[in-house]
Amino acid sequence: MSEAHRWSRRAAIAAMACVVRPSPAQQTAPLVPMAISEAVDANFVGPLLEAVAQASVLRWAPQSVPFARLLHLVERGEAIGFGISPSAGRAAQLQFSVPVFRGAVWAVSLRDKHVVARRPKDLAGWQVCMSRRADYGPLFPESMASDIQ
Repeated sequence: MSEAHRWSRRAAIAAMACVVRPSPAQQTAPLVPMAISEAVDANFVGPLLEAVAQASVLRWAPQSVPFARLLHLVERGEAIGFGISPSAGRAAQLQFSVPVFRGAVWAVSLRDKHVVARRPKDLAGWQVCMSRRADYGPLFPESMASDIQ
């Protein structure tokens, strides 16, 4: 792990610890392990988790982890995960809450490459980098097998 990555991860954990503070009533509340993808913005996630904790009288023990580790911790029952989207495969094993917020995924390239990706087929011929163990919906894997090499 690079020194810069180590410090950015520490900064994210510190930010979450500062933002998610237990109220006096929460001092004796159960401590719940919470795995959060290190890719999320702690300044955005912290207040959301604090609101949920106060409404449910819980205390979070947040840990910032890579996405694959986040899934591993949740699948083993070692933590509640924050930032995992439901899919058919995941829904068979995991229990999902109602959405706390909705996000999006974008195809990103250099501006001068003029890549217009409105559907998976538009990415044919391009090198595509994706997150391991991420789920991009049912249409993307089908397209990967037939359209994207």
